[in-house]
Amino acid sequence: MISKARVLELLKRLDQKMRDEGIHGEIGLMGGTAMMFAFNARESTHDVDVVLDADRPNLVMALSHELAKEEGLALGWLNDAVTAFLPDKAPQQRVLLSLPNLLVWYPDASYLLAMKVLASRPTDEGDLKILIKSLGLTDPIQVFKVVKKYYPKRKAISKRSEDLVIGVFEELE
Repeated sequence: MISKARVLELLKRLDQKMRDEGIHGEIGLMGGTAMMFAFNARESTHDVDVVLDADRPNLVMALSHELAKEEGLALGWLNDAVTAFLPDKAPQQRVLLSLPNLLVWYPDASYLLAMKVLASRPTDEGDLKILIKSLGLTDPIQVFKVVKKYYPKRKAISKRSEDLVIGVFEELE
């Protein structure tokens, strides 16, 4: 597990490596890492899911692997696997760190909510509760409208997603 303080330290070290290589970029924190920073929803995370926008993204990932070896972390401590599930609409960004060569941000709550609803893993339930409360949503229909806002091309929400959202509201009552 990687603590919040450790994630910050690692991102600062990554920035230094990027400076040494003369490259610039942005990292958008997603998933559990975003929840950790935006809502203090957890103390640590297994990995750091990101959206990466850089001059040379492959080099940034190689630098993260180099950092992993130096720090005894799994090579995938920083990964961009989440990009396959990103909404059609870009999020509002909240800046976490503005470093010389690296800008680190996380998305707004509604964006995270849309992603968590579509993922609908059992482990997302706690995050959904936090996000629903944060946004002041009072019924499942409001949640599904948020999902539609970010995924307008999606025809329907899965039964699993519907059941999870309805279950969350039953627990919040």
